[in-house]
Amino acid sequence: MMRLALELGAPHPDFLEEELTMRQVSEWVEFYHSEPWGYEAADTRNALLALVTASSQGAKARDGGPLRLEQFRIRPHVESETGSEYELANKIRAIFKIPREG
Repeated sequence: MMRLALELGAPHPDFLEEELTMRQVSEWVEFYHSEPWGYEAADTRNALLALVTASSQGAKARDGGPLRLEQFRIRPHVESETGSEYELANKIRAIFKIPREG
């Protein structure tokens, strides 16, 4: 509901409860599943663009295999502070000067 409130310009989901019926909320949920918006959708689009760009330049994964979309996603919370996913997120943060959360 927070994302829907944000997308609709409502100051808080409580305001939507007064304006939308449960049927309308269900329709919004269905619409989101068919045409996602917000952080995850933007992350997927940006990761796809980065993947295509890197692949077109002949880049390979660290293990020498093909690049994968997941290698280019940025997640706001990284579960483990070790491993390539965490390192990649830190590199991207450093390149774009994105402050670390938490």
